[in-house]
Amino acid sequence: MISTNSIKILTFDCYGTLIDWESAIVANIRNIWPDIVDNDDNILQWFAGEEHKIQSQFPNLTYDLVLQEGIKKIGHHLEMSLTPQEIKAFGSSIQDWTPFNDTVEALAILAEKYKLVIVSNIDNASIEATKKHLKVPFYKTFTAQNIGAYKPDHQVFRYVFEDLALDGYSKSDILHVAESLYHDHIPAKEMGFNSVWINRRFAKIGSGATPSVSQEFVPDLVFNDLISFARWL
Repeated sequence: MISTNSIKILTFDCYGTLIDWESAIVANIRNIWPDIVDNDDNILQWFAGEEHKIQSQFPNLTYDLVLQEGIKKIGHHLEMSLTPQEIKAFGSSIQDWTPFNDTVEALAILAEKYKLVIVSNIDNASIEATKKHLKVPFYKTFTAQNIGAYKPDHQVFRYVFEDLALDGYSKSDILHVAESLYHDHIPAKEMGFNSVWINRRFAKIGSGATPSVSQEFVPDLVFNDLISFARWL
């Protein structure tokens, strides 16, 4: 079990953990193709099937362009047309994605005691727009654009830990907070650092906008929302 006494820094995945990215993905895809009859789970599976492949193949591609490539591949799969304007708008839509209802309150509680850090598969422009929605100061922000790799690549967390080590922090000082088993808790288990699962999909079927993985990667600490974790900690 994780000892909370040593924790000084909370590192957060952003989209899916702090930001309700699944609702935003579905809404934006339905805005492009209003006549889609498939349910939300199918739409998210299309997205999950494309996103991680693009990130793996093109780790230096900024996330706004990952979204653009993803929507083009979904359109090809559905045999649905897309205009260049729609493709670009989908890529930039992330700047308008909003937090879960409990995010801002939970972050405010946690910021009273801990340094907060973002570790996100995102581009720099998008994360700066997103942080305005979160309303708390972050000690540091690590992006895929700066690191040149996307989670679950171990390179991401090595970069984060090496950077924080320069400030005098060790792995035992850090607790990673994330929703995605695929992007975050796989590397946590494999690299031996502590993490807590914010299971935002606890009442839903399937893995949503991320690939499904073995339950062996579920960490010891699990909460169904961020505010419960904040109050517990």
